[in-house]
Amino acid sequence: MKQPDSEALRARRHRAHRSGDHRLCKPGNCAYVENAGPPQFDLPDVATGDSVLSAVLDFIDRIPPGREGGPQIVMARCAVKLAQAIDSNAPGLSGHVHQLKHVMSDIADSQDEDGLDEIRARGHMRRAVLKGLIEDDTKSA
Repeated sequence: MKQPDSEALRARRHRAHRSGDHRLCKPGNCAYVENAGPPQFDLPDVATGDSVLSAVLDFIDRIPPGREGGPQIVMARCAVKLAQAIDSNAPGLSGHVHQLKHVMSDIADSQDEDGLDEIRARGHMRRAVLKGLIEDDTKSA
């Protein structure tokens, strides 16, 4: 009968995987085990218009418009800035991808304009300002 891995082995496997050593990784859990090298992903061809930005713009065009200057507009602008940063391979790529996932989810959930959308929009705008993607319009000189 096969025994489950010990806690120590799982910790050692995790540390090795995180540092780039995939000798302890299990097939099916790590893409490096099945392939001879790093996993290959089909990256979008920016020349043909296949980019994160074009996908975000297509998604935004399909949602019903909210009120002018409303939270949907703010979240859409944040999504566009994040998509531009992702397409340009800006530093902090994984953080941008994670934040874009949340912004897009909130845009999809914001079909009904309520107070929660306003709070989400302010949060996304604040994060975008902190990451340097958008200039802070609230600061006056």
